[in-house]
Order: sequence, then structure tokens, then C-alpha cells
Amino acid sequence: MPYYVQRASIDWHYDEHDAELSSMVALANQRLSSSAHTAETFEQSLRELASQHTSLRCDALIEDGFRVYRLFRAAQGDVSHIEVEQRPEDALGSPSDLPLDDMAEVRLQSNRGPILAALLDAAAYPEDLDAEEESIQLPIQFKDVAGLRSAMTAVAGAINAPADAFVAEVETSRFLVELRPGHARVAQLVPVTEPELVARLLSGQVAPVPQSPLSDNSKYEQSVYLPEGVLSNVRDHAARTDRSLSYMVQYAYKLARQRILDCPSSAALLDVLPGDAPALDKRKQTLYFSGAMLKELRSEAQRLDVSLSRVLLAAWALARAEIEALPSADP
Repeated sequence: MPYYVQRASIDWHYDEHDAELSSMVALANQRLSSSAHTAETFEQSLRELASQHTSLRCDALIEDGFRVYRLFRAAQGDVSHIEVEQRPEDALGSPSDLPLDDMAEVRLQSNRGPILAALLDAAAYPEDLDAEEESIQLPIQFKDVAGLRSAMTAVAGAINAPADAFVAEVETSRFLVELRPGHARVAQLVPVTEPELVARLLSGQVAPVPQSPLSDNSKYEQSVYLPEGVLSNVRDHAARTDRSLSYMVQYAYKLARQRILDCPSSAALLDVLPGDAPALDKRKQTLYFSGAMLKELRSEAQRLDVSLSRVLLAAWALARAEIEALPSADP
């Protein structure tokens, strides 16, 4: 099974290129920013671009499927590639073998209820935490640093054996977490490989690249954010009808299209959204649309002053009864 790139931040030095190269970069940025790449296909594609356009300059940071950061630099027709080393801020003087691909499992000996509540409140994706299991697999993504530190201190106070170390994340910041009874070490990881460049790429401080025009008959990748309950419903119907997630969402929009086009305002659109979708319970999902549909979706989102995800959420709500009436693939 391929391990796909989880994050890609690319500085094409767009404002430094001539008009001809800038046009190529707009299309290349769209292709290389896709989550359909592995680290290998990303490097191969960048090398092909660099060999075809020797004046191209590019710095790119990707996170591969094993949570390793890789830095690529294209210049003079060639591409260099190095792994980014990170070290705990309190141990910068020595290399560290980080448990990037490890999870931590603990068994709470006391205060289980309050600690579970603290973990659920602090985790970026609380639905990933199975509170019914006797042993708890700790989340690795948290909403903020204070919540991470507080939750890990609480966990350390309720275990009677050391836990496996793991790397937690708060947005683009990473922390090495080590737990033993009564003590939690939460040390921020600092890049020691090209630290200024890596920090700039992680924060997205790059010259913006305009989107290339959409072709009506081509397929394009689009990230959307849907409530977990709605996304689960889409998955269930996709499996039931033996269709892709993209097909199901496109079909829902086609069914609801005229009603959305007739919506006079964002208030009218919001009236059809499901009322049981918590505001913070959103999950990112990559879908594929034709250029024609994507242009219309973006146009409607702009007209109604809502996100594209909101338009699709409304379409799913409007078309749900008709989706449920679709025959299953296996009678």
C-alpha cells in the first residue's frame, strides 16, 4: 500500500520568474500540491520539471506517510533532497531517534473519568479516542499546547508504568512526549536542518501562486471539511452502492443543484444544513470534481458568501432522501 504525502509546502519563488515560467509554475503547483503523491512520485515529478526548465528555482517541504519531513531544492536543472532532522528543544546538542511512527497506549489507574474528559477536550480529533477500551491509545494531534501539556500531566499522574514515547502535534508544531508515573516530559521539537527555511515553509510564508484556469472536462482535487457524522454517512452510501466518495458528493450536488442555485442568500442555504453537526466536528476529505462543476461550486460559494464545504454540506442535506433511495450494489 502506498504511503501518501500528508503535507506539502512549496516555495516556487513565483515573483522571480518570467511570464512563460510563471504560467508553467501555476499548473505545476496544482499538480505537486496534490495529496495523491507519495514522496517518491513527488520527487520524480519535481526532477522532471527541473530538467525541462533549468531556470526553475523551488524549495519544497513535504511530510511523507511516516511523518518524516523531507526538504527538496530545485536549481539549475537538478534537485537535491535531504531528510529534515528535528531535536527536542532541551536536547539540541545530540541527535535524537524520534518515535515519529509510534503511538502510546496507557492504562489509567485512577481518575479515569476526569482524565478522559481532559483528553477529549484537548484532542484535535476527539472521535479518534476510544474511551470504552480499558487501555487508551493517546491521541497525537491536539488543539493547543496548554491542553497537550495539561492532559499529559494528568495521564502521568494516573499510570503505574512508563508509556511508549510518541510525537504529538499542535498544528505545525511537534512535541516529544515521554510519560512515566508522576512525570510528563513534553519537549517541543526544533528543526536543525535548514531551520529558517523549514520554519518559513511550515508557516506558509511563500509568494502565492495563482490557480491555473480550470478546464471543464478535466478532473481536479479539492479538499473539503465535513462533519464526521455526514462524512460517515457519505462513506456508508458509497460502500453500499459501490461508488466512490467523489461520485456520491457530485451526485448529491446534481440532485440539489437547482435548489442551491435558487437560494437567495446564505441564510436560506444555512436553513437546510443538518442541525446535529457540531461546529468543531469537522474532518478533511479530498474529493475530485470536473472543472465545470468545481467552477460552479466556487461561484456559488462566493455568491452566497459561504465556504465551498458549506455548499456541499447543504447539497448532501437536500439530496439525502434521494441518496438513501438508491439501490444497493448487492441486493
